[in-house]
Amino acid sequence: MSDRAKVPGRTSDATVVLFHDRDGDNLDDEDEYVSGVTVGLRDVDDEDAPLVTAVTDEQGRAVFTDQQAGLYHIEIFGPWQREEVSAAFARVHATYGEHHNTTTVGIVPGPDRPLPGEDGDSAGTALTGVSPADPSANPPAGSQDRADDVAALASTGTDAMTLVGVGAGVLLAGVATVVVTRRRANGSAA
Repeated sequence: MSDRAKVPGRTSDATVVLFHDRDGDNLDDEDEYVSGVTVGLRDVDDEDAPLVTAVTDEQGRAVFTDQQAGLYHIEIFGPWQREEVSAAFARVHATYGEHHNTTTVGIVPGPDRPLPGEDGDSAGTALTGVSPADPSANPPAGSQDRADDVAALASTGTDAMTLVGVGAGVLLAGVATVVVTRRRANGSAA
């Protein structure tokens, strides 16, 4: 048994873009974005975390504001499901911009999946477009139980080079103080 602690850290907005590739060219064309679909994000590291949902706009964008940095499973609700080859996870970066926090997902018509708590789906834990035996149901390799988790921890707003610079400055100030003190002591003794 291992214990994990989630330290509240910086947040950022995240966007999931849904499109239905009707012409089969593997590109998300302007007329292929799907609006009115409910998209959910569920933290893969915290099974007890609530599902956060948003509805796609005319450009197929579901915007999630103030998400904690980390890895989230993307869930699709309604009469759509994720394509087999499409992204199942969204990584939210607290330090990068909108480009890095946007995940594009191809969807296809599928069985109507209600929101958790609606129409008998009380648990709401089924993964959209992923069967339990499907290896893509697991987070990408190396995303859990590694030192990489540090990137999702709270940020102090400084980096190692800043700390090295401050330390070197303090050291130089200390050396200068010792030199000045010795010169004064030697000058008064003469």
